[in-house]
Amino acid sequence: LIQELWTDPECRSLAIGARLIQRVVEYCNEKQLSTIEVGLPGTRFPGLERTHAFYLRNGFVDLGVRMRKIVSR
Repeated sequence: LIQELWTDPECRSLAIGARLIQRVVEYCNEKQLSTIEVGLPGTRFPGLERTHAFYLRNGFVDLGVRMRKIVSR
């Protein structure tokens, strides 16, 4: 479970977040963990739409206030 994942605003759009997610996927594969879940910010968070789109681009699916990525089967 990733409760929060942030990058400094000046470093956004540099694929840092995607690289962090990729490293988590690698770790999960090494440890034979099959699922990653992330908590989304509340509906009043001004960057919610962008955050949601980031996770969709990185293979997560909606679960309501969380999103999930299956990394192995």
